[in-house]
This record gives sequence, structure tokens and C-alpha cells, in this order.
Amino acid sequence: MRRTTRALFRHRFRRRAFTLVEVLVATVLLGIGVAACMACIGTATRASALGEEYTAVGLMAREKLAEIELQGARPGADQGDFGSDRPGYAWKTAAQPSGTPGLEQVTLTILWGSEANPRQAEFRTLVREQRR
Repeated sequence: MRRTTRALFRHRFRRRAFTLVEVLVATVLLGIGVAACMACIGTATRASALGEEYTAVGLMAREKLAEIELQGARPGADQGDFGSDRPGYAWKTAAQPSGTPGLEQVTLTILWGSEANPRQAEFRTLVREQRR
């Protein structure tokens, strides 16, 4: 009876470690998970940078449109940049009659990015005609 108890004890507790196959499968799954997390972090970083760019462009457009509204729309086209505070960003405006007396339609285009990857955003509004 004593021998049977030892054999049962040995059989029950003999397998305490993982097999090589189990370790390899766990390592592969961990590697796939880490790679997927790195891809997600990279995508989130790019999306955050792009969102920051578009937020800055929106704020610059609000600033320029407020300036146009205060000074009135200049007839025709105009262009410039945002100065040394915001290098790499430029603007273009085009004013044309809106069909409503006393108002002109102004199109503001903000330009930024490299020559290889130029970007632009266009904004339109109605402003009072500039007094001549």
C-alpha cells in the first residue's frame, strides 16, 4: 500500500514545469501582442500629430478671417504668410461678389507642409464689402 501511495504522489506532482512547446507558443503569442501594441501606438501618434496640425490651421484661419472681417474684404486675390511665429504656414484669399448687396464671399486657403507632401485647407465666409 505504501508503494501505491508513492507512485500516485509521483505521478500527480511529477509535471510541475511547462513543456517547450507551451513556452514557444506563449512566446509567439506575446510577440504578436507586443507587435500589435507597437503598431497601435504608432498609429495613435500619427493621428495625434495630424489632429494638432488641423487644430493649428483652424485657429490660424479664425485669426485671419477675424482680421478680414474687421478690415473688410479686399477685392480680388491676396496672399501672405503668418510670419516667424508660424513658419511653414501661408495663406491666400480671394474675394468675389456674393450676389447679396453689401456682402462679398471670401475664400481663405491655408497652405502648409513640404513640397513633397503639400497640404491645404479651405474656408469660406461672407463679409461686408470694403468701403472705398
